[in-house]
Amino acid sequence: MRRMTYVLWLGITVVICASGWAVDVEVNKSGAVKTIQDAVNKIGNQGGTITITDSGVYEETVEIGSDMQRAGQPITLTSTKKGAERPVISPLKCLGPYVEANKSERKTGLAVFIDGSFISNIVLESNPEAEGKGSTGPCAAFIMADNVVMDNVLIRPRAGTSGCTDFPNSAVFLAQEGAGESAEAGGRNCNGFIARNCEFLGVATDGVTEPDETGFSWLKSVDNGQFATFLRTDHYTNSDDQNVVITVENCTFKYSYDAGIFFSNRSGGKGKLTLNVNDSFFDAFGKFQVGVRGCWLNVDRCRFSRACQGNHGDGENSAIRIQEQNGRIPDANISNSLFVNCGGAFGKKAYYGGVNNHNAGTVNVNHCTFDLCLSGVTLNNPKPESVLNVGNCLFTRIGYNSAPALDEAGFTLDPNAEPYILWFMPNFDAASKVSAVFNNYTDSGNGQLNASNCLVFDIADETTWEKGVDPDGTALNAGTVNLVDVQKVDPKLTNRDIFGDKPYELTAGSPAIDKAIAAAPDPGSKDLDGSARIANGKADIGAQEFGATAIGEWPLQ
Repeated sequence: MRRMTYVLWLGITVVICASGWAVDVEVNKSGAVKTIQDAVNKIGNQGGTITITDSGVYEETVEIGSDMQRAGQPITLTSTKKGAERPVISPLKCLGPYVEANKSERKTGLAVFIDGSFISNIVLESNPEAEGKGSTGPCAAFIMADNVVMDNVLIRPRAGTSGCTDFPNSAVFLAQEGAGESAEAGGRNCNGFIARNCEFLGVATDGVTEPDETGFSWLKSVDNGQFATFLRTDHYTNSDDQNVVITVENCTFKYSYDAGIFFSNRSGGKGKLTLNVNDSFFDAFGKFQVGVRGCWLNVDRCRFSRACQGNHGDGENSAIRIQEQNGRIPDANISNSLFVNCGGAFGKKAYYGGVNNHNAGTVNVNHCTFDLCLSGVTLNNPKPESVLNVGNCLFTRIGYNSAPALDEAGFTLDPNAEPYILWFMPNFDAASKVSAVFNNYTDSGNGQLNASNCLVFDIADETTWEKGVDPDGTALNAGTVNLVDVQKVDPKLTNRDIFGDKPYELTAGSPAIDKAIAAAPDPGSKDLDGSARIANGKADIGAQEFGATAIGEWPLQ
């Protein structure tokens, strides 16, 4: 778009662009324009860019556009700062309530209602002590607009406020125009939302310091964190033209007593909501890390560490779980991803592990590696449409956990301790039967579990491999179970540090090298850390390709 400067006055630049007038405003606490909301008001419906030029803490609420009308050209909110120098938006009061799909009292610090707006290079804080917060505390951001992008944004609780509410809100809530089943067809519906290069953090139990890799007490109870979920939507796509696609790429999610990304689509039969999660890292959660109900899911090149670590007995917990909702039976593809320490000592059900198809449609798990998980993959309470396809995957130390994690009494384990067995611990629900590498949790007589071309090594209780009736390797039988070319053999992995470079790389001579077969979804062009998926003419089994040059950067942020 061609732009030409027209006027420069008191930090406000008026430009002419292809679509008309635009206003660019500089904000600085010691400058001509001192608040972000003042800059938004100066831009109005003309569109433009707000650039914060200092590293100040802006204790204000910011509303971009209006929830009452669909108007205005896109606004960019950014800064000239990077990293720890980025300015902070930390509200002392709340905006809202805003009506959305499933809650009429949604409050927030930042609200975006103009399509195409762009948020970058800032820190967003949520403050449960904020005035007018309601019973659930405020979101850091509330988005009800299409094609909004958040890039290089840190989303965290305000320091010193841990434990202020038993009902914390979401970090970022993605809403739709209209309320409940009256959602407006063609209205602002978050279609095209992208979170890129963002970091979502919880908070430590003392409410003052942010958590680090040596402290784990923030996983113990609902009082320890501020965000019930990091990224949340509760949609009713109730017409055929409401097809919503939301993308998360190169983001980090850490430290939640509860969940990570949780998407629901409560309507039945019309429209579709799809979540794409790529190149992202999830660590230290009380419950699941990515969960969808009635929403389609694609996950590629992601790391999942310490899922289901809290003392929770509800929810169909696993690092990833996919569910039916209101007759909407979604599908999912999970590929080139790594699952470590998923399903902790508090795990009460056999499906607390890596991936759980909980009465969804066809779920494909391909080129993934699972280590130290209570279960590998689970087909749970299947419907006739439910299918779990697992191919080209590695499973090691299934039924184990290790530090950093919590034992069944809630104490942090010695980092130098050997992995310990999760199965048959005091907290484990005996009625849920034993866990397994390929787990059919409920025998409803429905569904299919198909596993092919996988390597399994070191199961906590080797006798569980023999407990399946037909074939071996499953704890219970669903409608149909097929295991083809599933071998018990050491895959010869190196660097089992999920935080390190090229985690879970194969060593020379591994039986997984060049042994992949075609499976849905297609192997793709990249492995876990961005290497070429096919390095020597044929893909390897597992998340990492042997001998390829990594192009990904770890850690992601």
